[in-house]
Amino acid sequence: MKLQEYINFINPAVFKQAKTFIRSEDFMSLKGFGLGDYYEASINYEDNAITSEVVIDENDEVQKYSCDCRGNNTLCIHIAAMLLGIEKMRQTGCSDYHEAVKKLDLD
Repeated sequence: MKLQEYINFINPAVFKQAKTFIRSEDFMSLKGFGLGDYYEASINYEDNAITSEVVIDENDEVQKYSCDCRGNNTLCIHIAAMLLGIEKMRQTGCSDYHEAVKKLDLD
């Protein structure tokens, strides 16, 4: 499934929480590595720093995602927030989420 399809698939309640979470201090960083197909986030979860990751191929297909907050394969709020952030990063061509937001604010 493509990135935008994943975003459209997010449960509305989780989507709303993800939009709030991505703007919070608990969403510490989101960066793209390599050719922009591997994304890693540092997140404060229950007073611990955890890592979440998303891999997207050259055709914009989400290949895999994982988050240390859970043991099952559901789309958690952290991954949902990452998908929203990755969309902004791709729109601006930035490999850092916070830089992408700054760039969008200037436009």
